[in-house]
Amino acid sequence: MKRLAIFSFYDCEGHADMYINCLLQDMAVFVDKLVIVCNGSVDEDSLQLFQNISDHYIIRENIGYDAGGYKDMLIYLEQEGVFAAYEECILLNNTFFAFLYPLQKMFDVMEQKTDVDFWGITKHPKGQYRDKYCFNEHIQAYFLVIRSRMFHSADFLFFWRNMDYPSDYHMAVRQFEIAFTEYFTGKGFVGDVYCDLQKLGIADRYGINPYLSYGFELIVQMQCPVLKIKSLFIENSESIRVLEAIDYLQKMQLYDTKLIWQYLIRSCQNGSISTHFDFYRLERFCRRFSCLYVYGNGVYGKWIKMYLHLRHFPFGGFVVTRKTEASEEDTFEYAKLGEKQNAGWILALNEKNAREVLQFIGDDISEDQIFTGNKK
Repeated sequence: MKRLAIFSFYDCEGHADMYINCLLQDMAVFVDKLVIVCNGSVDEDSLQLFQNISDHYIIRENIGYDAGGYKDMLIYLEQEGVFAAYEECILLNNTFFAFLYPLQKMFDVMEQKTDVDFWGITKHPKGQYRDKYCFNEHIQAYFLVIRSRMFHSADFLFFWRNMDYPSDYHMAVRQFEIAFTEYFTGKGFVGDVYCDLQKLGIADRYGINPYLSYGFELIVQMQCPVLKIKSLFIENSESIRVLEAIDYLQKMQLYDTKLIWQYLIRSCQNGSISTHFDFYRLERFCRRFSCLYVYGNGVYGKWIKMYLHLRHFPFGGFVVTRKTEASEEDTFEYAKLGEKQNAGWILALNEKNAREVLQFIGDDISEDQIFTGNKK
């Protein structure tokens, strides 16, 4: 099986982190031709990486997001007569950490499905984007495999030639990701996914993104080979389960999880990632203290506790204003705590509650001992 892979890269600083190096190393030995599309500028070290690992690369203006990059490269490769030499085409981007499990295992499973023309890793159930539009179930486009019948069809080229360059992220999802499944299934091609949560008895839920809501199940139970970056942020209500999946990967030595933190810390530092608990600020704060208390034992608090565990920072316990009988064993009432001056205090609270607690503890603890989430 001769495979062509097109990797779409974007970073606001033009820097390819080590997780990308590892991803491309795995992909390069699995395919016969690796092509890289750089959307926007690329720094010198990253350019050297792309030159060394790829068979061909281009640097283009960042127009149309990943979809625009794929469009330009696919049309170019077809005009150069490259398509004929390959039986499969893989489209993937740098929005995930990979590969957590061997690629060969995933492809072996999918090769048993001989009636499938294109496939991905996960699918998004039908849903609605705010009050703007409804959408049908579709295969998520961060990793797509297109087989020969579809890859060499006139319909494949027609889709790309006639797709407009998306002007924003949501248009990219609508014009590329959602439209891709709709268009090709409408033409009689068959799509499928590697990680179908229904195999675990998890039914599709209207509008629920599987890699956000079921990150643990996908990675630990279904051996999904990728971890989507955005699933880690506290804004994802199930992000603590994703942290638990990272704990599993770490314990089983399936992936070098230091690569995850390296990327998240740099991206928060340069502002390309904005999340309530800024990884760059949080990391710098935690390194200063030999004991860290977490004020609040709700969802935010439990997320911080798991983060401290993964990063090997000293967790002193949860702190609350008033302890109840239902409070966990590692929870302390603030007024009954003794020495407060030598510890770091992380307010694992939303902005409103954090302001109230700051007024309550401000006379006892100096400002530089306190970490709060980002203000909106």
